Amino acid sequence: MDPSLGRGLAVVAVLLVLRHFAARRLTAGDGQFIVFWFLPTLMVGFVLVGTGIQMLPTSPPAGVVVTVTGSVYLALLIGFLMRMSRSVSSMGPGDDLGAALAQPVGEYLTALMGLVLIGGFAGLVGLLVWAASQAAR
Repeated sequence: MDPSLGRGLAVVAVLLVLRHFAARRLTAGDGQFIVFWFLPTLMVGFVLVGTGIQMLPTSPPAGVVVTVTGSVYLALLIGFLMRMSRSVSSMGPGDDLGAALAQPVGEYLTALMGLVLIGGFAGLVGLLVWAASQAAR
C-alpha cells in the first residue's frame, strides 16, 4: 500500500473519531466542541486561503480572487461557529439540539447564499467587461 494512502486514511479516521466525539459532547450541551464537529470544513477554508496565497506569484488576479473568497468564507464560518457554540452552550438539560442549531444555521445559510449570489454576479460582470475589452481589440 502506498504510504500517502495510509496517511490519508489515518487522517480521515481521526477526523471521523473527532466528529463522533464532538457530536456526543454537543448533545450534552458543551458548545466549545463545535469546532471539532466542523474541523473538516475549517480545514477546507484554510486550504482555500493557502492555495490563493500560493497562486499570487504566478497568477495574481486568480490568487487575489481565491484568497479573498477563502477569507470571506472563513470569516462567515468562524462567526457561524461562534454563534452556534453560544447557542449550544445556553441549551437547557431538556432542550433539543436541533432547535438550538436552527437559528445559527439559518443565518449562516442566508449569508452564504448572499456571498454566492454576489460573487456570481461579480464574476458575470467581470466576464462581460473582459469580453468587451477583447471585442474592442
